[in-house]
Amino acid sequence: MLLGLVVVVVIFGVALVVFGKFLGDELFGGLGYGPDDTQVPEGEAQYVQFTYGVMGALMAGWMVTLGAVVVGPLRHREAWAWWAIAGGVVTWFVPDSLVAAGVVRPPTSGTRRRSRSRITPKGNVSNLVAEQRR
Repeated sequence: MLLGLVVVVVIFGVALVVFGKFLGDELFGGLGYGPDDTQVPEGEAQYVQFTYGVMGALMAGWMVTLGAVVVGPLRHREAWAWWAIAGGVVTWFVPDSLVAAGVVRPPTSGTRRRSRSRITPKGNVSNLVAEQRR
């Protein structure tokens, strides 16, 4: 079952690299993340595509590594394999969830040049939930 999930995520990651703009707009845009197409100036649309590609490549690579642990050491019931999988998932899931929920804001001040872009985020999950309750 875990290997099936790995295969699905690898396929999605590769699809995100190839069809990043479409999947990014349809999936992430539908969840309330990412800018509207009308807000993205032509020159910056390539950067948005690039970020989807990088994210897809990271997802696929992480899952190939996880798959190797699943079919080898985990199948042979080596204890370290379970801890490696659990540790990796927790290390990703906790900070990712805190940032997605708006509990933690990564520092951005002074880390990049200011852009003249008018791209504004749609909000995070906690903002969307608050708007729906109103």
